[in-house]
Amino acid sequence: MTIQATLRLAAAAALIGLAACVSTDMASQANPEYAGRTYRKVMVEADIADLRWRKMVEYEFCDRITDKTDSQCVQSAAVFFPGQSFSADEVNKRLADQQIDAILVIVGNSGVKTSYEPPTIYANTTTNLNGTVSPGYVNNTVNLNGTANQQTTIQALGGGEIDKPWAQYQTSLWETQDKKVVWYASGEVDGDAFSDFHQLVQDAAEDTIAHMMDDGVMQKLRD
Repeated sequence: MTIQATLRLAAAAALIGLAACVSTDMASQANPEYAGRTYRKVMVEADIADLRWRKMVEYEFCDRITDKTDSQCVQSAAVFFPGQSFSADEVNKRLADQQIDAILVIVGNSGVKTSYEPPTIYANTTTNLNGTVSPGYVNNTVNLNGTANQQTTIQALGGGEIDKPWAQYQTSLWETQDKKVVWYASGEVDGDAFSDFHQLVQDAAEDTIAHMMDDGVMQKLRD
């Protein structure tokens, strides 16, 4: 197998083994006036105009709440039809009818960072001998009769413009009875060249619910 074929196989194997890497930096704080209070049923509301992304964000956050905590969760798009306006009285009545005692509101923005990364350079040198080689009789030498030539092959792999998605977000938990914020957080999530925005949302949801449990506004689901 030639060195070029070996390098191509190695590069392909490396790409197959690569996984998206997402990092999240987040800070949160609970309202001390409501210390020790937890919520049995939470509605997640993503303040996003695009209904596709709104439903996806609400689903991911609700999925973590029901999977990690002892609280129930509903998506706002399933409680209030997105194409309809509701009065304050209608909102309060529907929240009461469905026994929703807290609303997790998510707002944010996102974009893509583009950077240039240089390629990885591989060089391979081969030496070709034309002639005969015979053993010497002094000091273990060899005798070469003929010519030798060298050939160097250089190959560049990867590099170029790399797009990395990012998102900044703020989340606040509102109590439906007092209409006050009982918990607030803000954060930033960054991906690499193999990440997409869906993965950023999943990581943000995971980190948000972990902070809510650590801050005592949600109880960890018991085994």
